[in-house]
Amino acid sequence: MHCISCHIKRLAALGLSLLMLLSCFGIYAAAAEQNSAASTADVSAQEALAEGYYRIRNLGTGKYLDTYDLLYDPKGTAYLDKSTGQNGQDFLVTPLPDGNYTIVGQSDGAKYALSYSSGSYLTKRANPAQTETFEILPFDNGAYLIIPAYSENSLHVLTASSDKTYHGYNYIISFPYIEDATQYWVFEPVPVTKISLAYTQTRERLWSIGTFYAALSPYPSTALNMTWTSDNEEVLMIDNTGEYCTIGVGVANVTVTCGGVSATVRVEVHDSDAYAYFSQHNIANSYWNGSALSGIYFTAGVRKRYAIDRYNQNSDWMDEGCVLTANAMLLRNLGATLTEGYDFRSGQTNNLPADPYTVSLANTGNYGAASANATLYGNPILVNHNLIATRFRVNGKALSVTQYYYPSLKQIKEALDEHPEGVVVGMRHAVYGSHYFLFTECVNPDETNPNKYKFKVCDPAAYTLSQGDNIPFEQSYSYLSLGYRYSCVTCMLVWDVET
Repeated sequence: MHCISCHIKRLAALGLSLLMLLSCFGIYAAAAEQNSAASTADVSAQEALAEGYYRIRNLGTGKYLDTYDLLYDPKGTAYLDKSTGQNGQDFLVTPLPDGNYTIVGQSDGAKYALSYSSGSYLTKRANPAQTETFEILPFDNGAYLIIPAYSENSLHVLTASSDKTYHGYNYIISFPYIEDATQYWVFEPVPVTKISLAYTQTRERLWSIGTFYAALSPYPSTALNMTWTSDNEEVLMIDNTGEYCTIGVGVANVTVTCGGVSATVRVEVHDSDAYAYFSQHNIANSYWNGSALSGIYFTAGVRKRYAIDRYNQNSDWMDEGCVLTANAMLLRNLGATLTEGYDFRSGQTNNLPADPYTVSLANTGNYGAASANATLYGNPILVNHNLIATRFRVNGKALSVTQYYYPSLKQIKEALDEHPEGVVVGMRHAVYGSHYFLFTECVNPDETNPNKYKFKVCDPAAYTLSQGDNIPFEQSYSYLSLGYRYSCVTCMLVWDVET
């Protein structure tokens, strides 16, 4: 790291003329007249810049660092503009082990770091290298110098240039330090406006470990500096990375906080092999945050919303999504995760927990939506079980699924003996057509007449937990309101974890 304070003192001792330098090198001269106080700033005890999201304001011009999208400028050239509120002016600033920093713009999918090269404008690059690292040196005027960390010109800092874009915006260059106001930068933290979670309530198995994720608005990339807490550490313990372990049966409220904004997920811990419940109609209160997906559209011949709370006469895909929802519950009970994908609800990339949405992604070959207003291809409820199996894993192990036609109640009971996570059972009604349940338990296993076996089920069609959440089949919504009976059984789906 350069001893920049020594360099600055050396420059001052030389008595170089600020006006002469401005004239010779074309620095944005008007800024120096506006803010001459910055020219006498000394290195201060101001703290080093913390990791976070910032908008970076040039002290001399009062304008903000911005970058062109690669769609319009192949180099993503940096320039100065008035405040726009767009994410091209948002930057993730990250300290490195050697004390330097990377500065990553949040436009273009937050994939590109600011980069410099001798004699050219500041741009952004996809592949991090030494030319994407900077020293960020604090001064007592509340601003910072941004210094190329690896440069042949050790006295150069980022400076507003007199060269301008077609629209009159100043480019950014690396230029000798001359104590000009256009060489100082103010890092303004981007305020958090919202925290999003994939689940507002969820269930976990006793003695399980995992990680909760959260996405911060307005950031499109993974959030930083979050604090996670549990209000019942006898049930669930969690650290500040969101990694948790469940150690007792009961309920814990897990809260994530960042920038004065918080969100909470209610976690029920069960000592059971079958614990998940998702409804295709009650997407706001059935252990998955389907409400956040109401703006997502799938298109397959017809374009429809993915999910709308309650029954909507086929205006959304999930009105017909019983088989997908039943399989999602089973996969969640297995601890299966979608190996590749992105969930904008939580900002989580890959290894997404199974729920109706992530199973829909696997079933349609999609990898996730970047926002709540996206259109995805494919029909999510015409289910291809083998395709789903290729996208999910359980602790790295592959899955397989076998379908049995017209199983007896005895065969269902025997399958549950080997698969306590549940089996998916399909039924067909003369009026209401096909419907799928997750069968979870035989409630009278000692019955000597196999034709009298009875079962607990999770019914995706239920609007309330009392009529769908792991209850006797005779108390389910589909039994009481739609007339489904054991005599309607047509098929059974059994999932296995391959050894």
